Amino acid sequence: MPARPFVLLPPSQSKTMGGVARRADGVFNESLAAHRSEVVSALTKILETPGGVARLTGARGALLGRAECSFAQVIDGSAKLLPTWRRYDGVVWRYLDAVSIASAHRKRLLVPSALYGITGGADLIADYRLTFGARIEGVGRLDDFWRDAVTEWVSGSVGGSTVVDVLPAEHRRAIDWVRLRASTSVITVRFEHAGGTRVAGHDAKAVKGVLARALLVEGVAALDTFAWGHWRCVARDDTDAVVQYLG
Repeated sequence: MPARPFVLLPPSQSKTMGGVARRADGVFNESLAAHRSEVVSALTKILETPGGVARLTGARGALLGRAECSFAQVIDGSAKLLPTWRRYDGVVWRYLDAVSIASAHRKRLLVPSALYGITGGADLIADYRLTFGARIEGVGRLDDFWRDAVTEWVSGSVGGSTVVDVLPAEHRRAIDWVRLRASTSVITVRFEHAGGTRVAGHDAKAVKGVLARALLVEGVAALDTFAWGHWRCVARDDTDAVVQYLG
């Protein structure tokens, strides 16, 4: 049987609305409860401050109204919940196509979150709009706030499995990689043009979803033969892999 890694996948700004009202079971609920409560308390003050949510999120119009409503529901406990793999609806997640893979595979997703710290792929989460670069009075920058706790609990949750990191820079800042690598086998994947420059845009996000799916279904060995469109994994060792756009 191939080695089954955990995959660190980024959340998305685009999220599916709605969900169900039920108890929010999750891998990290107990271990991160105090940190999550601290963020929610800080958001309570933001919501009570005129213009506070707009300044925090940068949202306007309908998006601002949705952000204010979602914060209020998270705070009072009335938020409708969806599994992480269903809540996120950005390009990465559409190309992951999590609905068509086994539930056991979805559970090996680890998703950093400015609201939750980190969630498992099957954990139930609310709709929200918040980034790690946001700074909240009494908490500070959220990537700094979450770093120690997220690092500790990622390391503690994966056992002896490898973690494959396909995170962009924003979400990587929420993890202490020196500490994590000291206790955990980590492979970081870089996505770049053949000339070595970083890639961005729709295709750069899409290939992350496709690769994450291959890793969950086929195991770490998927890196050895990964090819999708003009993308190829051109180098790999025990700690790093390079996926290049060769078009």
